Amino acid sequence: MPQSRRLLSLVAAFSLLLAGCDFAPGEDAPRTTITTTITTSAQPEDTTSEEPSEDEASSVEAAALNAYRVVIANPEDYPVNPAAQYEPRGGYQYALVEATSDNTPELLVRVNGMEYSPVLVFSYDSGSETAVQTDDVLIDGAAGAGGGRSRVWASKAGEGLYQVDYHSLRTEAYSSLFHIAGSTLKNVENQVKFNIKTPADDHQPIVWYDTTEPEGFNIVQGAGGAAPGVEEITPYGTANTETEAEVAPADGTYRFSGEVVIMTNADFSEGPANGEPLDQEHIILTLDSPQEVTAQTPANSHRTATMTQVVLHPYNSDKPIEHSKWMPYVGQHITITSTPEQMSYPSDTSMPLGMLRVRDAVSID
Repeated sequence: MPQSRRLLSLVAAFSLLLAGCDFAPGEDAPRTTITTTITTSAQPEDTTSEEPSEDEASSVEAAALNAYRVVIANPEDYPVNPAAQYEPRGGYQYALVEATSDNTPELLVRVNGMEYSPVLVFSYDSGSETAVQTDDVLIDGAAGAGGGRSRVWASKAGEGLYQVDYHSLRTEAYSSLFHIAGSTLKNVENQVKFNIKTPADDHQPIVWYDTTEPEGFNIVQGAGGAAPGVEEITPYGTANTETEAEVAPADGTYRFSGEVVIMTNADFSEGPANGEPLDQEHIILTLDSPQEVTAQTPANSHRTATMTQVVLHPYNSDKPIEHSKWMPYVGQHITITSTPEQMSYPSDTSMPLGMLRVRDAVSID
């Protein structure tokens, strides 16, 4: 019988050290070991495939996005690899990333942890019309003490996902490139050393969206320029202070005490830069004393600034101030405890200018 189709199959098993950079002995660096089995499916030797038409590609992308919406509607239904040691904090974030150069985005789901957060990876299978989750995870987060940092970055060329590891007080960083192969992540490039202040051209930090924020489905990161809101990458403070501070105190949380008040744009010394009305209202926590805070920016870099006030509810036409969960606390003195993942500095000129946004809290007293 002539063999017009010869099938080849390769099965390889190996261990990946996702967050094991070459830090000096004694330094606290994140280390997570994941064991992966990679299967390369049998492929016909002498076959060719045609590029899908523009309409077909658009249809596949739409189907993929619908499948991903099912995932983020109930992210708790998708298991995390037991090898990813983390302490769940509650809540999930997501991002759409082009990581396979097929014009159909992949879905990343960040399972929020107290320090390190596992990142689940999903791709779309047009045959089963479902989102396929990889058995392995990547790691994104920061140690509460010791300075270890792990980030998941996109590839601007759409050629995979980067696991990036570094120390908050060092410029040396290490990246490993992973390809998605069905239900596995394949390490195709071992750790490459680079300077965190001058990352490679293909490195692109990821902007994460809460699973309640639908606008993330309008932005596919990678395979092109940086997503909106991504700014220059730096692990150091760039606002009111130029310090090499830790992201958070030793216990991984910040405590803010003060009075909750409503303020308008007219109440701030720096007025609106983009013509916003002076009567726009914000819910502000006026702190009992100035406090230095290090938090993320939309680019997953860090900024350190001394705050006398923090924003609890900035103006949002879709979420009126009267419906804010902070509204019952107006006029009261409260203490809130938040983690670095629950707050961020803005990268735009929205009001109040440059003020720390506290989106949520572990506790409110």
